[in-house]
Amino acid sequence: MCKEVRHFKVPIGKEGVTVTMGDLIDKTPKDMISKVMLEEKIFETWFGGRTVLLGDACHKMNPAGGAGAQTAIQDAVALANWISTLQSPTPSDLETIFKEYRAERYPIAKEAFSTSQMFKNIGGTVRNTSEDLLTWWTLLLNLFIAFFFLLCRIEYDFHIIEGLL
Repeated sequence: MCKEVRHFKVPIGKEGVTVTMGDLIDKTPKDMISKVMLEEKIFETWFGGRTVLLGDACHKMNPAGGAGAQTAIQDAVALANWISTLQSPTPSDLETIFKEYRAERYPIAKEAFSTSQMFKNIGGTVRNTSEDLLTWWTLLLNLFIAFFFLLCRIEYDFHIIEGLL
């Protein structure tokens, strides 16, 4: 992994001096460098007994899709809603709601996972320099802002129409 990122420019240092990830890696003591494998997948098992998982614990997505925190929050809300329906916390009742929770969230997590894989593959072609990455994220931010204002406009128009009725 270190070899793959050695050429990445790092926005630090004195003006006119180019610093790369390789420079940082070379100056870091070897016992301080670790590799964490982040397996991107959707697990089949989301619960066991009285323990239930949510977020990255049951569906780890590539950050390029931007859906990790969102799906974790949605998992928490769905799980809280299912827990609120419990009449009694018996093991069979817990298993029932955990199955319902997984059945509700699994298809959504699977779709978000597919989207994150798509963005990972698209992003792989523009990550050659920090400038390309900045351009990529700027484009995404602009698309998000445009979408947000579109939604606000739709909401505004809806309230005007609602007021006329």
